[in-house]
Amino acid sequence: TELQDGEQFMIGKVRFEVIHTPGHTPEHISLQVTDTAVADAPMGIFTGDFLFAGDVGRPDLLENAVGILQTAEPGAKQQYANIQKFAQMDDYLHIWPGHGAGSACGKSLGAVPSTTLGYEKRFNPAFHQPDENTFVEWLLSGQPETPHYFARMKDVNQRGAELLRDIPQAQHIQEYPEGIVPPGSLFIDTRPPNDFAQRHIPGSVNIPISSTNFTTYVGWFVEYDLPTFFLSYHNEVIEILKNLFSIGVDNVPGYFTTEVLKDVRNIGIIKFQSPREIEQADMLIIDVRGEDEYASQHIPDVLHIPMGHILQRRDEIPQDRPVALHCGSGIRSQIAISVLQREGYTNLVNMSGGIARWVEDGFDVEEA
Repeated sequence: TELQDGEQFMIGKVRFEVIHTPGHTPEHISLQVTDTAVADAPMGIFTGDFLFAGDVGRPDLLENAVGILQTAEPGAKQQYANIQKFAQMDDYLHIWPGHGAGSACGKSLGAVPSTTLGYEKRFNPAFHQPDENTFVEWLLSGQPETPHYFARMKDVNQRGAELLRDIPQAQHIQEYPEGIVPPGSLFIDTRPPNDFAQRHIPGSVNIPISSTNFTTYVGWFVEYDLPTFFLSYHNEVIEILKNLFSIGVDNVPGYFTTEVLKDVRNIGIIKFQSPREIEQADMLIIDVRGEDEYASQHIPDVLHIPMGHILQRRDEIPQDRPVALHCGSGIRSQIAISVLQREGYTNLVNMSGGIARWVEDGFDVEEA
């Protein structure tokens, strides 16, 4: 059922009023909620991808992920108009956003699941830009890189996703993966980085389920036309499947648990070295953090390749000399190393402690 701005519908005694809030996408709506059993005024608003805790939805995805040109700036102007509209509403209104921390739909989403409009008016920078031009510049700058799966997500949203009444079951495969995982398929090892670094199956990509950005990281590397497999601890299987299905990774025919690691003949490992060891060895350093992180502070003379672009730009990475990768905490650099190892790279190390350790050890950085 298509909904228009200002239309209302009831679910029991709860009234929903449609507020058209374009910007993140042209068709985006928010839903204002009134519990008519006890009140004749709204109690809150489901704001979807318009207003988050501490942020607003990015307007550049249609342009960057789907390729619809010249939509980012008009979308940013629509978000500015939305903010002006909401600035006139009552402070007491609850705000229930569609996403929290870890989502790539904004640049600084808060971790709390809900907020109030009054709190956002006071602390959300979107409400403190002095004019439309400043707001547009602020909103379009510093957005995180767009994961590849966003284009797939837009397609699914347009045609409608297949209804899944239950989580599809993946087969627990108890044999060593060799010959089971088809070439080109994504084989994710979801264990913590230290466990993966010490011993892993060659060809697997380390994306820890403990990371708040698990689905975003998977979305950078998944091939939707091929099956996806994963290795995990027993108690994490359902959580992993839920996360994969949430971004449309439905073709998961099987998973492995850690018992198969005993059959690994050619063990994969990842080496760690301190910034001082890397500096003394005169290694090429690759910074795999995002554009805004790199712009804020980076090591001089490094090669900057955001983690999600590592496959597309692998030809820039030499195979005939040692290379050190770093990020903020060591997770993204390890993901990137495991992806490159799958492609045949061998002379790779992870810089212990990331750029924070580099600074602690007294080495120079360039800052914005």
